[in-house]
Amino acid sequence: MFGYPRRFFLSLTIGSAIAMCGAISVLAQKQTGAAKSDPFVGEWSLDLTKSAFIPGPGPATRNMNISAVDNGLRIHLHDSGGFIDEQSEYVIYFDGKDHPADPSFDVDNYAVKRVDANTIDRTGKVRGKAVETATFKLSADGKTLTIDTKGSINGSDYNSTQVFTKL
Repeated sequence: MFGYPRRFFLSLTIGSAIAMCGAISVLAQKQTGAAKSDPFVGEWSLDLTKSAFIPGPGPATRNMNISAVDNGLRIHLHDSGGFIDEQSEYVIYFDGKDHPADPSFDVDNYAVKRVDANTIDRTGKVRGKAVETATFKLSADGKTLTIDTKGSINGSDYNSTQVFTKL
């Protein structure tokens, strides 16, 4: 090929592949490190004695698992107790764009922005109109997560303060 021996191109291809694998490995380590360092990641349990749901009642128990995704978080909720055993999951991205909510929720989409390392603002929308706001606030020690939610859907106002303890 163009006066170069075939092994030259083969060595370029193998060398490029090795370099690419190394770059991918470094990027994966950086993303894994970033994911582990996000203070919201972990298992959380709702503290009913410190939480309020208006109108009530709230769930008998609520556990939340938060894991990292690229530029966001995956939130898995599990409500149980009495006649309830429901699970829901959604991903929030810190890009400020609308992304789908779990179909079991009263909102269609969420737009989310990260205010700082310990604060996230989420806006729930129905047919493009903002109907709900929520602020996720992590305590300085990283052991308590408070989610304050306010909304109005179909003329029904609601709000909640959910206080979670990290497990």
